[in-house]
Amino acid sequence: MNRLIIIGNGFDLAHGLKTKYSDFILWYLNRSLNEALSKGFYSDDFMVITNHSHNVTITEDIKSFVDLERFKLKYPMINIDLPDRFFESLLKKMGSANWVDVEYEYYRNLVKIIKIINESDKVFLIEILNSSFDRIKKTFQDYLRNISLKINLDDTIIKHFEKIIDTKGKPSSTDFHILNFNYTSSIDNYMRYFGLPIDRVINIHGKLDDVDYPIIFGYGDEMDENYKLIESHNNNTFLDHFKSFGYVRNDYYRKLMSFIESSKYYVYIMGHSCGISDRVLLNTIFANEHCSKILLFYHKVSETENDYSVKVQEISRHFPPELKNRMRKIIEPFNLSTSLT
Repeated sequence: MNRLIIIGNGFDLAHGLKTKYSDFILWYLNRSLNEALSKGFYSDDFMVITNHSHNVTITEDIKSFVDLERFKLKYPMINIDLPDRFFESLLKKMGSANWVDVEYEYYRNLVKIIKIINESDKVFLIEILNSSFDRIKKTFQDYLRNISLKINLDDTIIKHFEKIIDTKGKPSSTDFHILNFNYTSSIDNYMRYFGLPIDRVINIHGKLDDVDYPIIFGYGDEMDENYKLIESHNNNTFLDHFKSFGYVRNDYYRKLMSFIESSKYYVYIMGHSCGISDRVLLNTIFANEHCSKILLFYHKVSETENDYSVKVQEISRHFPPELKNRMRKIIEPFNLSTSLT
């Protein structure tokens, strides 16, 4: 049976990489604040910080949006303005939990704007939203360039790969592909370790600083009832950040489709949340008649707590009502699943 191994951001997090959107936003906040403290002023499209007192000494880092609010109260001589409404909404959404799905929040704001009655206001506001999203995409790439993306291979994950695929590369081995949703190359380290061909990795969202395969950053739920409303406006600006239009810019999507349509396959999920930001693509994989089994490598928080059930619930959203029964048959039960690390 062929194998499709899906790699998500949890894979990078398991290797100690700080690649969450909240990691990026906190990095940006602290970098901007530190510059304002040293120079007395900082300004860009997201933040304007004015330090009215050069005598203040600050040692603590901002570790959440709640910390930022406390900081503003504690140091009133440092004025912090947030002129970008979308960026400000991301900060608030992070709250104290330090988690936010930037792509989903973009779509939620897009839908909110699309339901405005006045057409001229609608176009104007979406152009502002798209401009903000473009800046976040650019700044996020700057962040990834500024952090260490080096990893040490994990012994447990090595054993997972050895069980899933023929890591010795025998001619008769089961065909497999790795669908990498990350912008990093962490999975390439395992391919080199096993001596497996890198072309088995499908970097569906592109790669950082790859001219031929630039990163795809946006939203991918065209099954949502609001998508028809967006599409009906006949304005391409409204569709600028949908992932489907990024997939056609290279051959990765076609390569994936060729693989899943060729024969029956098992799906193994390592570190992907299976959220609706990638709903159309995951629906194509999971609800395909060739998909024979879905096995989850869950995140183990403690001996009694894990995210297996949450992931199953997310996966269920990618199956239409008439296939829910099939979904329950092909998802491997918890007792046959294991934690990623």
